[in-house]
Amino acid sequence: MLVDHIGYYLFPDTIWLRIIGRIAFPIFCFLVAYGCTKTRNARNFFVRLFVFALVSQLLISLALWEIRWQWLNVFFTLSAGVLSIILIKIIVEHSKKTAAPLIMTCCTVGILCLLLIADVFRFDYGLSGVLLIIMFYLVLWDKLYWKLSVVAIIAIFNILMIVRGFESIQWYSMLSSVFLLIFIDKKLKISKIERWSFYIFYPLHLVILILIGTF
Repeated sequence: MLVDHIGYYLFPDTIWLRIIGRIAFPIFCFLVAYGCTKTRNARNFFVRLFVFALVSQLLISLALWEIRWQWLNVFFTLSAGVLSIILIKIIVEHSKKTAAPLIMTCCTVGILCLLLIADVFRFDYGLSGVLLIIMFYLVLWDKLYWKLSVVAIIAIFNILMIVRGFESIQWYSMLSSVFLLIFIDKKLKISKIERWSFYIFYPLHLVILILIGTF
């Protein structure tokens, strides 16, 4: 991600920096989906991501000396993915209850609205990014199914991105599948310090790069 943003803000003509950067987003989406299978409170996870989305957007706007709401940073995409997963969990929990049809319909409409919002408000990667998180979550319950699906999921994501006008270098994000297939048999443990450091790194590095590029 850092290499990608160095290319975007400082060296836009150096294409290999952007190519390396394509690897990052699918891994972030996978880790968000993975986190939703492990966390005891997905709502807190969503709130944390959404707060950092707002803070990051504000800091980026300040660094650019303009209100930057025509494009919303990747934390909005990740938080929309978590909220979609929360709605999916509600659908599963109520699938055998009397009021299931109404609740399932409302949650399904909610997910569709989130996808629409991601596109209308121009979240980073748009509805394609939110769908990628959802697809990862749906196959993460079975390791064998996950191993068979990871390449196909990222390919579907890339097709959606390119059809919707993204650069052809997006196909290089297929390389992320190598890292994900290695990871699937591992157990991820992360301390609170590490977690918050990663959160803070996102807005901090963007502001620094924008300021370097400006001055």
